[in-house]
Amino acid sequence: MDKKIDWIIHCCANGYCEECGKVEIGFLPFLCNAHTHGMARYGHMDFQLVLRLPNEGIMYILNTLGLMVQSGRQFCDGDMVSGIFEDCDVAFDEV
Repeated sequence: MDKKIDWIIHCCANGYCEECGKVEIGFLPFLCNAHTHGMARYGHMDFQLVLRLPNEGIMYILNTLGLMVQSGRQFCDGDMVSGIFEDCDVAFDEV
């Protein structure tokens, strides 16, 4: 059975939003607030990414983590997860 992405990703970052037309300038360079909404249905906290990457990279990371949770994986503060990138692990910090 194919997994369905049933959460949303919300990204706040410096720049112009083509969707709503707003201009955001309140973030430090190279930082953002990209986060999910909807992980609670799986008994998990939402994810947040603060390093500004291209939108495709943000979606890849957050959706990959979401699909892992949807399959039953749970992440905790201090976890290191491999398999998302070839050359580095992803670290989790609860904030």
